[in-house]
Amino acid sequence: MPSIPPPPSIFDTALDRTLLGYGKLGYLARRSGWDEELPRLDGQVAIVTGAKTGLGRATAKGLAELGATVRLAVRGREDGERVKGELEAEVPGARLAVDELDVSSLAAVRAYAAAFEGPLHVLVHNAGVMPAEREETEEGHERMLATHVLGPHLLTKLLRPHMPADVLSSHDLCLAPDRSRVAVAGMAVARQRPATANGVVFMLLEDEFGQVNLIVPPQIYERHRAIVRGEPLILARGVFERVERNQNVLVHELETLAPLARKLSGAPDLVSALPDAHHFGHR
Repeated sequence: MPSIPPPPSIFDTALDRTLLGYGKLGYLARRSGWDEELPRLDGQVAIVTGAKTGLGRATAKGLAELGATVRLAVRGREDGERVKGELEAEVPGARLAVDELDVSSLAAVRAYAAAFEGPLHVLVHNAGVMPAEREETEEGHERMLATHVLGPHLLTKLLRPHMPADVLSSHDLCLAPDRSRVAVAGMAVARQRPATANGVVFMLLEDEFGQVNLIVPPQIYERHRAIVRGEPLILARGVFERVERNQNVLVHELETLAPLARKLSGAPDLVSALPDAHHFGHR
């Protein structure tokens, strides 16, 4: 499909405010800013929660097509094995495994992380629920909160030791030398692109220990516009800067931890599983 020019900012804002931007229209209007050629993931291991249907299944399939070994973390093993068989038929040579995991159960998350032997390169938090009425888990947590927030944060924390050694937590980042090259990963909770900042974007990532400030220069924003504007889970590489009490990462490269979800499903982001970041300023 030929690419189309990036939509004007007014049109782009209208898409979001009318909610049209969160469907196939938004996908078609914005895909011109996404990289069509995605890097191979041969030799890398990815975990996708909620991989039985929808975004999770599409993400698992896309990662498998790129050569990753994909672990389908699902609540029912029988359904997981069924999806595994379907994906193996759709993606010849796919390397897949089924892991039984209820993300809403913190005890199950701890047991899963303790048994995981690694390594791990990609963790996609996709599992989501929306009960018609309030429900609580056996541990006394509201089920949506447990599935969308508590479980993913705990799983990220416990699986961090299996991630590449150069990915620092927000806690470890505080100890990094000024001007050192670093990599950080987390959930995007805020994005700001002030009209007076000459195209610079400020982002706030949150991991299990705290928050990390990112400064995205204009040329990096243009190269990774789709990631900056819509992806909930981000890995950023750049230079750590410490000025008195202020600490930032000047970003040189961005990666999404859910690289194919929108392209294969026709949805613009992972809002069904994770909260969208707050946007400030023009986009």
